[in-house]
Amino acid sequence: MWFFLNSTPRDYWKYPAVRPAEKFTIKLIQCDAKSLWKSVKIKFNGQPEPEMGAEQQKYLTLSSGVNKSKLAIGLIDIDGNQRITLGENHNGGNGTQLNDGTMLLTFNAFVEATPKAIQEKKCCTWSL
Repeated sequence: MWFFLNSTPRDYWKYPAVRPAEKFTIKLIQCDAKSLWKSVKIKFNGQPEPEMGAEQQKYLTLSSGVNKSKLAIGLIDIDGNQRITLGENHNGGNGTQLNDGTMLLTFNAFVEATPKAIQEKKCCTWSL
């Protein structure tokens, strides 16, 4: 579960309607660079957000709630720039070369309003 802090509904009313990315890290332990597998490949799966049009494979949809179809979650690869396509291996399909010991793979996630939500200024509702 991700928590995207410090945003208000007005933050999502004007293009580009994207909040700053939040980092998350996947920690791999006891990696063996001499193993049969020379790399690790991370694949993110989930329901794409259809309201993002041609880019929908790069956004996860919210599964329920008042902001469903109004907000989408995007993922950024370990390079800090490239957006991840759902169902494809990270790092452009190449994965990351294994190193001995512990490895930390840091990705980013961000929230973006859908084009329809921006146009209608019907984003976003939540309560604390």
